[in-house]
Amino acid sequence: MWLGGKPMNTEEVLDTTATEEEQAKPYKTFESQSDLDSYTDKRVAKALETARSKWNDELDTKLKEREDEAKRLASMNAKDRAEAKLKSREEALKQREHELNMKAYRIEAQKQLEEQKLPADLVDLVLTDDAEKTHSNIRKLAESVDMLVKARVEELSKTDSPKESAGFKTSDNSMNDIASFAQTNRLIK
Repeated sequence: MWLGGKPMNTEEVLDTTATEEEQAKPYKTFESQSDLDSYTDKRVAKALETARSKWNDELDTKLKEREDEAKRLASMNAKDRAEAKLKSREEALKQREHELNMKAYRIEAQKQLEEQKLPADLVDLVLTDDAEKTHSNIRKLAESVDMLVKARVEELSKTDSPKESAGFKTSDNSMNDIASFAQTNRLIK
């Protein structure tokens, strides 16, 4: 018996009919590698069919929109058609301008994050459509991080200082103590 390419006990093999009880189990067993391959092929084929159906639906929607636009333009006179095309171009231009602005805002936000010594990966958390709002978000984030770091440092600094070591005592004659300790513990005398 096989489970994911590994041999299994015959007691662990499930019936191939799909029942609710079997569907609730986290794994499925197979009697042979060919059964596993067949099951895998069916699952992949189903996933591909679902994706293909979704793509076709999206394509049909886009085609219908274009047909409707073409019909609308065909029913207009030349002046109205020219105005509609101009309006369409203006909308596309505004969209492109917005995309370029967002790229510029992203680059500027990354620079500001690096100046604040924050990871540039956080840019998606602070980026907005407005440069001033983005700057404000970066400032607030930096302040929050600084407060958290300060609180953590204070927490760690509250630990007790180490007690005096039992093996080494400090005194005025510490050099003499070290010398006498070395003298008594010499291997060669």
